[in-house]
Amino acid sequence: NKYTRSWEGSACVFLSGLVFPALQYAAFDNFWQVLLSMLILAPTMAYAEATAPHTMDTPVLMTGCGVILYAIVNIV
Repeated sequence: NKYTRSWEGSACVFLSGLVFPALQYAAFDNFWQVLLSMLILAPTMAYAEATAPHTMDTPVLMTGCGVILYAIVNIV
């Protein structure tokens, strides 16, 4: 079977990358961490979801998001 990704699915992941860091602003140390999380997570997670192999999108998204958030929280 050949599986394809939809623009709608990638758009949903993109919007989630904007909304959820904003909703969790209290977990961040400062405004810049929230802003960077929103600016970096949205496009990178949408790209990762669109290019991840079938059935591997969840582990790819969780690992990628975790690494990015860890870097932002510990570097910024």
